[in-house]
Amino acid sequence: MDSLDEFMQTNELVDLLKQRNINYKSIVNYQNVINKLKDDNRKIEKQLWKTCKHEWGSKDTYDDLCSRQCKVCGLYNNHYFYS
Repeated sequence: MDSLDEFMQTNELVDLLKQRNINYKSIVNYQNVINKLKDDNRKIEKQLWKTCKHEWGSKDTYDDLCSRQCKVCGLYNNHYFYS
């Protein structure tokens, strides 16, 4: 292998490592955005729990905790989820 081949492989390696690092940073940034949005939704659901005039309907599920769901806002009839 001559020095030109080694140089090309080294450059390719450096480029791949840079791209991987950029991807990792993007993943972390997107995870932070997702976590922020989830936190915002939890706050919204707490407000919905307090303000919605719930109309409870049956939900086809075997889970006793989530057997009734509001037809208006979609929250489940379990205040522990939203407090």
